[in-house]
Amino acid sequence: MGNPSNFLMLNGDAVPSGQASISPEINGLYHGTGAFETFFSEDGSIFRFREHIERLHAGLSYLGFQKENVPEEASLRLNVDELLKLNGLQNNRARIRIQVSEAGTGGYSSNGNLQCITLITAEELSE
Repeated sequence: MGNPSNFLMLNGDAVPSGQASISPEINGLYHGTGAFETFFSEDGSIFRFREHIERLHAGLSYLGFQKENVPEEASLRLNVDELLKLNGLQNNRARIRIQVSEAGTGGYSSNGNLQCITLITAEELSE
């Protein structure tokens, strides 16, 4: 395992890792309602980013998330690039993980209006 990151992205905002918090009662954690993708970057280049995001979106669609409620590919890419820069990883090998979970509480419902929490982490991979 590489070095832990100094920052993560929570709903599009850079947050120091030690200051990030998510309620343990959100459906995404309590019921496991969400999807994630893990991929690698090297020198800022990400292998098959679009395919990873398409798979993430397909999983979220299956769970009942509407397209307008999930982060778009372009905004996710900007978040990943910013996170790599903030953590000094843009010229290194890094593992990136995007997790999108249901933000509601009180029980899972696939009513089609699911709101989400997006968490992006990055860590350096040792050679």
